[in-house]
Amino acid sequence: MKHKHNRPRPLEFRFFAYILLIFPAMGILAVIVGVGMLCQLALPTQNRTIRPVDKGIEEILIVPLNGQEPVYTENKYSDWVAISVSGSVERNGEFFLDALHLYNDLEQGSQGGFRGLLIDGKYAYYFLIPTPDYRDDHTYRFPYSVYRNIRDTDLHLPKTIGFQMISEAASGLDGEFIVEVSSDPFKHWPEARGR
Repeated sequence: MKHKHNRPRPLEFRFFAYILLIFPAMGILAVIVGVGMLCQLALPTQNRTIRPVDKGIEEILIVPLNGQEPVYTENKYSDWVAISVSGSVERNGEFFLDALHLYNDLEQGSQGGFRGLLIDGKYAYYFLIPTPDYRDDHTYRFPYSVYRNIRDTDLHLPKTIGFQMISEAASGLDGEFIVEVSSDPFKHWPEARGR
């Protein structure tokens, strides 16, 4: 009687069988891990609610000359807003300064100890390029990007805006400026809406 020889299956068959079982299992695991990671990225990192800003918010602030602290808006704003600043200070009955210009020769910027309007801790003449021309009514209107001056990675969150009027040249003088803030960035330029 002859014995049948049990021949082992070739190594190649076992190897391919393992490959065919392992790769789909790894693929399914990779999909599960990937979906889990995407879900984590989509969820907020902190418990907070984002309140949308109404387009009709407006407020008026009184900003004293050389005030020690900024005057902050009561409301929070995001994206672009419209700002109007008005007021001037006189010395001996003559124009001395307004929010953007200083005395008779109307020097701008940091010349003559003049600093002027600060918004969120930065001087306005840094981002109002060119600085608006002098106006006899001492009223200047311009759009302002709420996030221009901050290094915040959460740029979508509304925030308050701080205003100060600083002038070393006006030391000892009194005055105040009226700042109007509108959440409608086209308030003063309705013809530009929708462009």
